[in-house]
Amino acid sequence: MISIQDSIQEPPIDPPENHYTEDEEEGEDIMFVDMLYDMQENKFVHTTDMTPAGMQEAVGLYLELQDPKDYNDKLVEKREEYHIIVTIDNRNDEYTCMHNCGDVGLRDRILLQFLMTLDE
Repeated sequence: MISIQDSIQEPPIDPPENHYTEDEEEGEDIMFVDMLYDMQENKFVHTTDMTPAGMQEAVGLYLELQDPKDYNDKLVEKREEYHIIVTIDNRNDEYTCMHNCGDVGLRDRILLQFLMTLDE
């Protein structure tokens, strides 16, 4: 069974490789995509250990698993840059997301827009 954990907080500013390690005996157990979205430039910069197809599959599945009941229309703090890190632990099918979006609806819209840029 796939589990989801969501954390609305400022993601770490160090590169993801300082936060996520792989189990040496099991191979690539934990994968990530770390993205910054610049609102004014409408541009993404990302770091990952996945292929573009792997990112599409992982982020797409993460979005499919979201519960619309979690969405709200609260006003979020507008930022020039949003930071989202999605990690996938393949040992137990656990998805974790840290972000500074303030709202899961905004987070998911940014993730969806990120997926669309991968198609370009």
